[in-house]
Amino acid sequence: MTEPTVKPMSKLLSRRVALSAGSATALAGVAALLGAPTASAESASYFPKLKYAMIHSKVTLLQEYLHVIGLPRGADLRNGNRFTISMRASVMKYQRRYGLTDDGVVGPKTWASMIVVAPSSRFGYPTLRRGSRTNPVISVQRALVARQRRYLDCDMVFGGTTESRVKEYQRSCGLVADGVVGSRTWAALRTGR
Repeated sequence: MTEPTVKPMSKLLSRRVALSAGSATALAGVAALLGAPTASAESASYFPKLKYAMIHSKVTLLQEYLHVIGLPRGADLRNGNRFTISMRASVMKYQRRYGLTDDGVVGPKTWASMIVVAPSSRFGYPTLRRGSRTNPVISVQRALVARQRRYLDCDMVFGGTTESRVKEYQRSCGLVADGVVGSRTWAALRTGR
């Protein structure tokens, strides 16, 4: 029997996510947020800067992250892809919780933090290094894309390119640049450093 292929939030993600038969009925968007394997690359434009009153297709993605994290989405179906005042309040609450500047703007630091925090409820914060092939690797790769604003193939494989980008990030945070994503690197990603 072949695994079903689900196209999650097709207008937002425009890529296919393979889910196991047991999870095929789960909300595909949340599965993608929690690190379902993807075969495509991420680009910096995937995580645009969002702020109050903006209308952008990625507002829906932000709403899903807020939901997974356990904060009100601030969703109002009449507003479509508009960043509402209640969403701003949820973002500010999130930013205060994780020690970020609580300006209500979702920029590189807030995206990177949300990308790491959202799937942690499912996977925790394992130590990752070159050769790791687990779902949390995607979270690290996406967080690096959001934070560094540069292309990185988000493929669940912690290879040489991911290792060099982790080392670069660690140096920028004043951490030991060993290429291993341990407790200090996870903490830096969570707090948007």
